[in-house]
Amino acid sequence: MTKHLVHELPVVIDSEGVPYTASVMGSLTEDGLWDGFIELHGEDGTSLLTPLETRQPNLADLVYWSTGLSLSTYLEGALARARRARAAAAADMNASARPEPSARVLERGLRGSRPTRRRPSRPR
Repeated sequence: MTKHLVHELPVVIDSEGVPYTASVMGSLTEDGLWDGFIELHGEDGTSLLTPLETRQPNLADLVYWSTGLSLSTYLEGALARARRARAAAAADMNASARPEPSARVLERGLRGSRPTRRRPSRPR
């Protein structure tokens, strides 16, 4: 995916006081539409990317959409979405890196969780 700078946005400051420069980036899809997302770069070296924010029929419409994003409320939300997307991606990577338990461990776990069958007692 080739990213293209579409529009520079105002700086957004997070709850800890770290300023982030924000830019609307766009990429042309295979079906000819333009996907738009926001890229944020923190003064502390952090780089974040939101999930898909919009899909527009052409580049001019994506540029027009991006010009209405100067509201700090929208940019604060974009920062939160980008952080959630990064956390979800990290969680997915951690989950796929964990080894699967062996069949023996699974069998042992299942055996221990089954209710035991009681046999009727016989008089002696």
